[in-house]
Amino acid sequence: MDGPGPSTQANAASRALRAARRASGEADKSAQESQSAQSPQRRQPEDDSSDEEDESSDDEDDGEEKKPIHHHEIWKKLLRKGSMGGRLRYVNRQPDTGNHPLDITAVESTQITWDLTDRRFWPKNLTLWKRPTPWNNPTYEIGVMKYKGRVVLDCHKNPIRNFRIPLTISSKVEGLRVESWLRSDDRLALADIEARVWTKVNDKGKTVPTFDKRALSKRASNARTRAGLISWLPKKGRDPQTAFMDRLRTQAQIDRNLATDKDLTSEQKANYALIGLNENKKSEAPTRENRIKKIKRTAGAGVTVAGPSSAAANAGPSDSVATASGDDDDLTEAVHETHIRDQDSEDDTEDEASTSSSLIDPLDARHDQPTNPQEEALLRGALANTVQHFLSLTGQEPVLTDPGDNYFSQWGMLQEQLRVLWAAGGNAIEAPRLIARERWTGGISQYYLAEEIEEVADDDESE
Repeated sequence: MDGPGPSTQANAASRALRAARRASGEADKSAQESQSAQSPQRRQPEDDSSDEEDESSDDEDDGEEKKPIHHHEIWKKLLRKGSMGGRLRYVNRQPDTGNHPLDITAVESTQITWDLTDRRFWPKNLTLWKRPTPWNNPTYEIGVMKYKGRVVLDCHKNPIRNFRIPLTISSKVEGLRVESWLRSDDRLALADIEARVWTKVNDKGKTVPTFDKRALSKRASNARTRAGLISWLPKKGRDPQTAFMDRLRTQAQIDRNLATDKDLTSEQKANYALIGLNENKKSEAPTRENRIKKIKRTAGAGVTVAGPSSAAANAGPSDSVATASGDDDDLTEAVHETHIRDQDSEDDTEDEASTSSSLIDPLDARHDQPTNPQEEALLRGALANTVQHFLSLTGQEPVLTDPGDNYFSQWGMLQEQLRVLWAAGGNAIEAPRLIARERWTGGISQYYLAEEIEEVADDDESE
């Protein structure tokens, strides 16, 4: 049997929530009466370090102005608050979690029946084709998040807006979960989600989100594509992609404003990835035979071409760090959305934000985000050899990458573009790995200190 349906699950979850609230209220009342009887004139001091806290009144404000507190400083307490002290949990499936035991998406009582791996338990807004008209946002007043009367700040020292999404969000949050949150309320922005994401300490000793809003947008975009969904935010130049998804729907789904109820097949993903690429230049890409001849000429000329080192194999360009574009906020869309992972693989980006901060080399400058135009120009210099390699293999310039991304992300986008063109050219073997730079330290400006690596085809591939 498949188990109880969504409505039964929702009713059971609702009963559990009411029971948890009653239990919480009765426990609070009993504790207050006991304390009053023992010491009617004595006020219990506040203890922020206690794990046994009153989750039902943490955000109450007694009117007294109190010092703000940072979100990451009370992460564990917010996790406990979301679960009402452990009395509330997700019914069907726990959201994806990071490597750290606390890198968890907190329980949100309105979403405890969600299971984004099973369409039966998807939130309704993920089944719709476009935003219904007329559309009414939730009417609750947003305000700011508070904890024990103290305003909660994100790691950039901005007050966090008090939307009804989980109090803490894992670095591995699923793209469809992000998409559903964004669809639920026009007032909610990617910055509101970023403010609650698991943090790390960067090489400058600052606490920053493991995933910024650009990466969250890419994650949602990739998940939408796999599921056959479109963005509810109209965007210039996306008509061909929208038309592709529209052709996947049945007439009954069109009549009811529903999206397709099936994930894209491998062939559909490949065809979707080709939308917008320069059709005239695809035919100019070198054949497999010409590529192998070029590699042998390079080797015959005495050029040393090293295979990927163990360090490169564990991080950066040697990994599949390619990510799609398709940002759905105010950010500029720099490349076409070409990277679509399989459903049974990681949700999307596999970069430093997907791992615990303890596993990231804080000195590796390939993680560094450029902070000004000068550093963006330096990264273009660091990637110049990769771009040249791309040109020599395909006969065309790559689509520009986002200059605000780090080295890993930009290199990955270039590699993904090569993969798509390589497959479109009819090559049976996997696309070669582009030239990349190994780890370097000292900041973006020191990129010239890194060695270059390039993967070369084995001799038996030329047979």
